[in-house]
Amino acid sequence: MTWQDKDWLDQPLHLAVGLIGTFTLGQWMSWLEASTFVMGCAYVRELNQHDWDWYRVGLLDLFFFAIGAALAAFFI
Repeated sequence: MTWQDKDWLDQPLHLAVGLIGTFTLGQWMSWLEASTFVMGCAYVRELNQHDWDWYRVGLLDLFFFAIGAALAAFFI
């Protein structure tokens, strides 16, 4: 994982999407279902962004999605 200049904007946004998405979905389902759904969507987004090559999926991006989802799970 390498940190690039664009990551200073991208990673906080990934964290925010994970947090807001999980918290919002957590109003209608359990924290586990909400976080699993958000992480599934994040993984599909990364696959789509990298031409469906699972080996090129951005682990740094998924890590920040996961931090956001985990933070939201504490408030559900």
